[in-house]
Parts: sequence; structure tokens; C-alpha cells
Amino acid sequence: MIILNPAYGRVYKTKKELMIDWEGGKDFKIIAGPYCSIRDKESMIEDFRTIELRYGINRQFSYFI
Repeated sequence: MIILNPAYGRVYKTKKELMIDWEGGKDFKIIAGPYCSIRDKESMIEDFRTIELRYGINRQFSYFI
């Protein structure tokens, strides 16, 4: 599994906000790694099988792809 946090200080309070930006190609940050976006989805799934997108003020919620 790979875990992604919103990049550049963005905070999503809802899954809907998260998905709008994910599907819109906004950048996310791989924990202890580089930035990425939906454009990298296929290779991330191939390498890690599951993508966890975190959201919430304290990143306490997760959405799995």
C-alpha cells in the first residue's frame, strides 16, 4: 500500500473535496517520497496494489483506491 497526503498544505474536510482534486490531477505527497497525482495511478497500483488518500483536518480519514 502507498499513502498519499494532500500536497502544498491543502486540507480536505470531506471525501468529495478530496476526490474533486484527485480526479482533477492535483498533486499529492507520498509519505517520505516525491509528489504524485492521478496521472501516476496505474504505476502506483502496479507497484503497491492499493492507494490510500488521506484527508481531514488532521488527516484522520482515508479513502482507498
